[in-house]
Amino acid sequence: MEANEAFLQMTGYTQEDIDRRTLTRARITLPEDAPLFERAIHGDSRTTGSTRPLKPELVCKDGSVAFLS
Repeated sequence: MEANEAFLQMTGYTQEDIDRRTLTRARITLPEDAPLFERAIHGDSRTTGSTRPLKPELVCKDGSVAFLS
């Protein structure tokens, strides 16, 4: 996983978190959004023809939620 400086500052994670691979998609995804991310990653929208926008929300290192725009 790679992250830019803006992501790190916004979420409180560090490059070391990235390098140690302690930061995972499951850790930064709200539990209710996990199925949406899985479907998007596996391309279900291409096979079903339906799309649903992902909420741009990430779980920060301190447990708060960052709303992306």
